[in-house]
Amino acid sequence: LPPPPQTSAQRYASLLSHLMHTPPTSFPPTNAGKSGAKPLLLKIKPEGERSDNKTREEISKMEPGSRRRYERNQREKLRSFRISKQIKDLQTVLTALQIPYKNNKFSVLVSAVAFIRAGQEEVWRGERWCGVLRGICERAEALAKEEEGL
Repeated sequence: LPPPPQTSAQRYASLLSHLMHTPPTSFPPTNAGKSGAKPLLLKIKPEGERSDNKTREEISKMEPGSRRRYERNQREKLRSFRISKQIKDLQTVLTALQIPYKNNKFSVLVSAVAFIRAGQEEVWRGERWCGVLRGICERAEALAKEEEGL
């Protein structure tokens, strides 16, 4: 038999637990032991495209303007790669929680935000009901004490 379907609150708790217990990825790799540790240049080659990554020697021979532009482009590639990786991780979480989404980055983000908001609303409703029940219990205890005093 398949497991019973989870409520939104259970899925929300599961998502938070997954996010809290998943170790963060270590990006970017650095030259750790060297003074002024800087991120290493990652050689990121999207499928079907030629690689334009250059060696450090080639970079040092570039004109200053070209070198700045090349380094800025490398940083942008790294930033884009990191964002894509996090969205893929989010897709994995949404799939595990059986939350529907279209297979594009925007839809993944929209579905995740909607799910988190639904979880927040359930938590808020739960807290509100706890307050109502607490008030009822306090009133019942007060009534019980009054009856004992009679």
